[in-house]
Amino acid sequence: MRVGKRTVHVLASHPTPPTFDGPEDRNGLRNADEIAFWRLYVQPGRESRALYDDEGRRGGLAPASGSSCSAT
Repeated sequence: MRVGKRTVHVLASHPTPPTFDGPEDRNGLRNADEIAFWRLYVQPGRESRALYDDEGRRGGLAPASGSSCSAT
């Protein structure tokens, strides 16, 4: 999203609590996969090359100089 001349990335996630799981641990495993995806997406590096978009571009978020990050 563009705000003025800056690009703002809005990342959202809502893993299902594993309390709804049975012995097969499906929600717990999905949560681990979701957390692994976001880690690869926000931390640039060799491992993030496993991610690619519809146009074949690899990697997660590009590092930005002078950027700041905050979470609430």
